[in-house]
Amino acid sequence: MHAFQRALVPAISDIWWSMLSNRIVELPMQAYDEVPFVVGGVRLIGNAQATVVFSCGERLAREAAASMFDISVADVSDAEIRDAVAELTNVAAGNLKGLLPGAHGLSLPTVVNRNEQRAHLVRGQPVAQCAFASHAGAFTVAVYEGPE
Repeated sequence: MHAFQRALVPAISDIWWSMLSNRIVELPMQAYDEVPFVVGGVRLIGNAQATVVFSCGERLAREAAASMFDISVADVSDAEIRDAVAELTNVAAGNLKGLLPGAHGLSLPTVVNRNEQRAHLVRGQPVAQCAFASHAGAFTVAVYEGPE
């Protein structure tokens, strides 16, 4: 098992609790059936290359943004959804970068919605992937290793 796979569940669970004050549970990947509404990606840049990708449905994206910005779900804008997903993805990448040998930095987060091209977010080979369920829906976090 890859180090990223072992680290994903506790890291993402801690992030979700500390940032959104909600509990999540791991799902089997085959049980994940959300159609991604928004996808965030952050590159880990250094001696090794990796990309952390966060994907979720619309309800979860809106609930996360509402919680982060302390506003009602009805008042959440597309920009706030992008900001919330960018921050969740960035914090996940920051927590996982310590698993790579040597010094690493983070790229700026890239966030795309379901109508935009997301192929450029996924670079390399998948080395870890987990699905999670929250009160507002399911989401995935994956790590891909490889060059840009």
